Amino acid sequence: MGAGAVVEMGGRRESFSRAFGHGTNNQAEYHGLILGLRHALAWGATEVVVRGDSQVILRQLEGRYKVSAPKLQGLHQEAAGLLRNFGRVRLEWVARGENAAADEAARRAIAR
Repeated sequence: MGAGAVVEMGGRRESFSRAFGHGTNNQAEYHGLILGLRHALAWGATEVVVRGDSQVILRQLEGRYKVSAPKLQGLHQEAAGLLRNFGRVRLEWVARGENAAADEAARRAIAR
C-alpha cells in the first residue's frame, strides 16, 4: 500500500510518498492525508484545504459518514487530530484526474 500527498504553500509545491505494507484503498487514502497534514504543519501552515478524490474519507472527516471499519478508526482519529491544529480547514472532493500528482506519489512509494 502506497500513500501520497502534495503540499502547496506560498509558491512551494512538493510531493511526498511512503509505503505502508498491505491494506485497503481507504487506509492508503488516510495515510496519504496524514502524511500531507504533517508536512503542512511542519511548514508552518495555519490553514489547510484538503483536496481528495475519496468521498468516503472526506465525508467521514466531516462527520457525515460513520467510521465503522476498525482498521480506519485509528487513522480517522489521527487525521481529525491533525486537522484540529489548523485555524481553518476546508475539505474538497476532486475527481480522480485532478488528484493525479498525489496518486503518482503513492505509486512511487510502492515501486521502490
